[in-house]
Amino acid sequence: WLIRENIVAPEEMLLTTYTRKAAQELAPKLAAALPFRAESRQVMVSTLHALAHKLLKDKHPDWNLAPEDFWDDLIKKSAKKAGLKAAAFASLVSQVKNSPALLPGETDLPDQAPEQFSAAFRYYNRTLTAHQCWDFDDLILEAAPSGPFTLKAVLVDEFQDLSAAQ
Repeated sequence: WLIRENIVAPEEMLLTTYTRKAAQELAPKLAAALPFRAESRQVMVSTLHALAHKLLKDKHPDWNLAPEDFWDDLIKKSAKKAGLKAAAFASLVSQVKNSPALLPGETDLPDQAPEQFSAAFRYYNRTLTAHQCWDFDDLILEAAPSGPFTLKAVLVDEFQDLSAAQ
């Protein structure tokens, strides 16, 4: 409707969703809904993490998303330092990174965080930085356009599933 009524130009619109599969399904649906507007293909269709990765790569071309095996190993090592199981440590890391009021060492940590968590969290972040890597939470938290990024419409699929940071 926004494009059809000439309220927003296709290049000024972002359609975003949480999964790659959903993003891949949105582009053809948009093209089918606007067959008379070839430029509808100029609408940016992306997952939040893919968009964040693109924005961060523009600013830090030598950095990357942590490879899965590297990240898994780092989570296990960090969890051991914290006295936690890997899944519990990863969950706490995400909880802290997505809650600015919960920065380790500055405020109270979540109740389930053991005393050693702050040191393990710092080890985790220092290791990511030393290897010029981001985790998925970093993609969202650190992404910001480095230049002009003018959008007049941002449409979010499954908005109710997003975190405050997203």
